[in-house]
Amino acid sequence: MKKQDICVDYEGHQMTLFVEKEDGSYGPVQTGSYLVKNFLSEYWKIMEHFHSKLFDQLIHNEISPIAYYIILRDMAPADVASRIGISTALVKKHMKPEHFKSMKIEIAKQYAEIFGIPVSNLFQISKKSVTGFIDPSYFKQDNTDNPFIVTIE
Repeated sequence: MKKQDICVDYEGHQMTLFVEKEDGSYGPVQTGSYLVKNFLSEYWKIMEHFHSKLFDQLIHNEISPIAYYIILRDMAPADVASRIGISTALVKKHMKPEHFKSMKIEIAKQYAEIFGIPVSNLFQISKKSVTGFIDPSYFKQDNTDNPFIVTIE
């Protein structure tokens, strides 16, 4: 690839590429990112719409919090099942609201650990996580000695 083929005028995201220069040598050239310049804003719109639809499914009891976090984290039920040590069929069952409510709290704690969230986030969600496109696991919560209780500010 030649230098003139890769130069993109975009200050927001710079990167270094190694290209063939005019004199035939190879070396680093700093340029803007073509993808970021042309497609990043569209990507964020698509992701915001995706999270909004997922949030709506959760609050309208179409999916359980387990399904919400599996989809949000781009995980597979089989992967989650192997980490917890339960069957894939049971994880798929917990992804349905009618089965989530009968799940043992110890299993809920294991799901929360896999998703990187406090257990309480399986039972609550902020509207800001959708409108502000914030990952719901980033809310400030402090663990206590009780593994099922967190404190919030």
